[in-house]
Amino acid sequence: MTHFTTRWTTLSHLIADDRKREHVYSFFDAMFQSKYGTDKVKIRQLVSGVELEELSSARIRLYAQRKKYYETLFGNIYAVDEIDTRSFIFAFYYEDRIVGTQRVTPYPHEAPRYIEAERLQGFVAPGYPGNCVEFSRLIIDKTSPVKGAVDALASTAGAMVALNTPFSQYITYVKPRLQERFTQFSFDQDALLFQISERGDHPYALFKGNLLSAVINFFKIDCRPEDLTSMDVLIDLISRTHFAEAL
Repeated sequence: MTHFTTRWTTLSHLIADDRKREHVYSFFDAMFQSKYGTDKVKIRQLVSGVELEELSSARIRLYAQRKKYYETLFGNIYAVDEIDTRSFIFAFYYEDRIVGTQRVTPYPHEAPRYIEAERLQGFVAPGYPGNCVEFSRLIIDKTSPVKGAVDALASTAGAMVALNTPFSQYITYVKPRLQERFTQFSFDQDALLFQISERGDHPYALFKGNLLSAVINFFKIDCRPEDLTSMDVLIDLISRTHFAEAL
């Protein structure tokens, strides 16, 4: 079946060269397959219209597992929007079925829809918004047999964006009570609290951080941010540590 989304695309592959991209994916596949004890998992960036069709179907299925409100984010027919077309989107697959997705978006972001521009600029500065991406639309299948897909998605997306784009900072927002679940993010200490009225009267917390620092912290590598210059360097550093084995 062909829908309008097949005419849409997202931002291009972060690694343009097919051979280099597959080399990186193979390394991360092996690492996360070791972590989860199965060769049925992989993470990929979604780019084509066909892949967006798959993303749309997955979102409809996954958001249906949540509160009714979340269905209104996209609707129940097509779960792809304009922001997706200018984002880097990653999917976590189990047995070739999407069980988790993560969106990483250059400016303009979603957060300014809910937070006054002056407040947001004062919190995230300096360099905002040009040096910053926003992590959003993270969702994991509640029925997935694989636990911990959040870590794999966020770390892969963070590393790919940090080392293949000029962006150096990120923002993301979660409910404050969920903050401890997002240990893969190297959050700065402070957070900006705000509300999204259509989602209820509970607060959300906007966090910020440095992309390279987040990558270093997650993979537990001994490296200064300025020395982490490419995916090849990252792979080499991970391979020298016990991180892969410990997974």
